[in-house]
Amino acid sequence: MKFTSLVVTTSLKLGTSSLRGLTVRLNGVPAFACTRALAEMLNDNGSAIAAQNIVLVGWGLRESSSSISQLCCAALENPA
Repeated sequence: MKFTSLVVTTSLKLGTSSLRGLTVRLNGVPAFACTRALAEMLNDNGSAIAAQNIVLVGWGLRESSSSISQLCCAALENPA
């Protein structure tokens, strides 16, 4: 799966080490799409092979953490 360029107005911001914003804005398509983009980058630059295709997905104490982490895992399991 390849993503095409799309301009969307959002309150989500790319921070130093993560995507930042309200969890209600991240939960759903943004979590899946951003994780797919990260997976494609890791494949393209060889990092995925170097890490033996192992990616750790964590979550916090927020109510949405379980849903967001499941979306991230689903995005990582779906081949590009």
